[in-house]
Amino acid sequence: APGMAKLPDSLPGPPSYYPDLRGADVSQREELAFSDSSGGNVINDKIFNVSRADWHLSLGSVVEWRLTGAEAPGTGAKTHPYHQHMTHFQVVDVRMQGPAKAEHEPLVAVGDWRDTLPLYGDVGFTIR
Repeated sequence: APGMAKLPDSLPGPPSYYPDLRGADVSQREELAFSDSSGGNVINDKIFNVSRADWHLSLGSVVEWRLTGAEAPGTGAKTHPYHQHMTHFQVVDVRMQGPAKAEHEPLVAVGDWRDTLPLYGDVGFTIR
């Protein structure tokens, strides 16, 4: 269409100073389940509270996070964007089940560096 900018065929990769964390020693492992089977807005069955610190991390450590949308597979009714402020993360695993596994290519590949991921019942990620 006239006046529409052409999107690039590819995007730049991560900066060269980002190490590949897929083989890194992990000092801490955590799980985050967003929502619940009824679609409630919770994280690990707790209502979000900005005044509460649920995790304590050490500067310079490699923390592995297993991210899931806790709604039943196949629903996909509620997508929750997972976003980290002030840092990027590397995807080390993509888990797909239900209709997503059979019908869709993952939106993210292992090894990708991101700051946001889409979480829903059929797809989960492990990041560092």
